[in-house]
Amino acid sequence: MRIYIPVTANDVLRVVSGEVLTPGRGYAATEELRDSYSLTSDEEEIAEYVAMSLAAHASRGMQQSELIRRIVVAADVSNVRPVETADAGVVDFLDGVRLSDIASIHADNTAILATSVDSRSLDDASELLWWAVQEIDTFVATLDEKDEKHG
Repeated sequence: MRIYIPVTANDVLRVVSGEVLTPGRGYAATEELRDSYSLTSDEEEIAEYVAMSLAAHASRGMQQSELIRRIVVAADVSNVRPVETADAGVVDFLDGVRLSDIASIHADNTAILATSVDSRSLDDASELLWWAVQEIDTFVATLDEKDEKHG
């Protein structure tokens, strides 16, 4: 199952260096999420986008500053359990996530981040940029000291 995991810059650096993202919480295009957003089974791409957006919003809450970029890892994992919460699409991934499990990384554009006044305007106005698994080194090169200190 494809899940979207809110992470920090330091989480990404650890995974790239060979460590494992510890089991935790993520978001997925679950049946509950599709029902909650009135999506049909033909609208899987929209459901995936909603799950990624929920993870991006959760990523904001992980940062020590509102002006640190949101980062989401998309990973393909098999051991997932839906979480009974008020929010649709919340899942727990029960095994660690390795670099080989990652399909892509999504993060704010740093140029938009520099001009954002607050996190609400950033969440509402900014699409996340996308790096394929082959481009993770390129993404890591975009991280700066501010990302690493606060993430």
